[in-house]
Amino acid sequence: MKLRIMLLTAAVALLAPGGARTASAQAQPDPDGLAAAVGAIVADSVLPRLGGCDPVYIRTPETPFDSAVAALLRTEPDTRAFGASRPEAYEWVGTRGYTLQGDTASVLVEVGARTPPNGGIDTYIEENRYLFIRAGGGWRFVRREFVRGMDLGPVRG
Repeated sequence: MKLRIMLLTAAVALLAPGGARTASAQAQPDPDGLAAAVGAIVADSVLPRLGGCDPVYIRTPETPFDSAVAALLRTEPDTRAFGASRPEAYEWVGTRGYTLQGDTASVLVEVGARTPPNGGIDTYIEENRYLFIRAGGGWRFVRREFVRGMDLGPVRG
């Protein structure tokens, strides 16, 4: 009976939302070069769309995987790690972990922009999910999915 309960508990955990393995549950922070694949896609397709404010800041990493991606992005021209002081207007990019389900990896990428405070909306944050599949000993980018956009600021009305 105990074995059956344990098996049912394990099955429910795998099938329930959030049952996928997340970066924090992984033994490896970068399974088979996923960080390199993500860093290449972000460097080739996201960084060129930014640049209204040089440099582009790399979001402070929260996981070992995010740290690996951030290290790759900081090697790109006109990028910099967040420091104690920042200009009034700046842009940033970074990852917020990944999940694995079978041969598919889902990586959350955050892009943001801050403009000088003027009493209205001064910050925009966009989150997109980048999907990769295992291919030829590495990872192949499949598509990007919009997750959400957020406007922030000291708006009073």
